Amino acid sequence: FVLLAGDRQIDSLRYGIAALVVSVVVCFVLVPHIGPVGGAVGALSANVVGLVLSVQVVRQRMRVTPSTSGVTRIIGAGALLAAALLLLRVVSVPWWAGIVAAAPIYGFALWGCRVITLADIRNLLRSPPTANPAI
Repeated sequence: FVLLAGDRQIDSLRYGIAALVVSVVVCFVLVPHIGPVGGAVGALSANVVGLVLSVQVVRQRMRVTPSTSGVTRIIGAGALLAAALLLLRVVSVPWWAGIVAAAPIYGFALWGCRVITLADIRNLLRSPPTANPAI
């Protein structure tokens, strides 16, 4: 978003295309061999490439060093979710039950990694989002 706000849309487009190419190549190689997990690895790879390139471009073009603490905590919550879902798969929980379990697991992981607080949750439950009149 920093690049878009800084009128650097072309840079955002370039790293988006690079991430797309990574996703297509990884999916093309892995999906025939390991199925949907290959698609997940392709999506994750594309997101990592997009993140790394966007941070690099923001540093070079905008002369801004983004904070990585929030991203690190979100990645930690994602890793906790992945570990929990892997454990559910190992103990033969059906895929649909794993999906149902994912939402609260991820919520607790986000809270445990301090991405969200109880006050954030209370605010979300108390007042639904409103439309932005400027849009």
